Amino acid sequence: MLPDDRTPKIPQTKPAKPWLAALLNAWPVPLGVGYLYLHNYWRFVSAFGLQILLPLVLALVGLRNISSYALAALWIYTVVDAYNQARNTQ
Repeated sequence: MLPDDRTPKIPQTKPAKPWLAALLNAWPVPLGVGYLYLHNYWRFVSAFGLQILLPLVLALVGLRNISSYALAALWIYTVVDAYNQARNTQ
């Protein structure tokens, strides 16, 4: 057993701040930066992909009028989801 002064130091990570994750996700372009802060890389990829693909798909099917509403709903969802993800990791 090692004496107290020779014990290996384990780096402590600070818990994620929910308000910062939500604020980073509120940044409009690229959508989902708060997920990178939380190390949720797949959520970032999916949010970023939806930000690009959602208006294109809606325009192709002739629903161009509601694409801005769909993007606003996606934006609100990602802000709330990042806040909840950060709060649950504490």
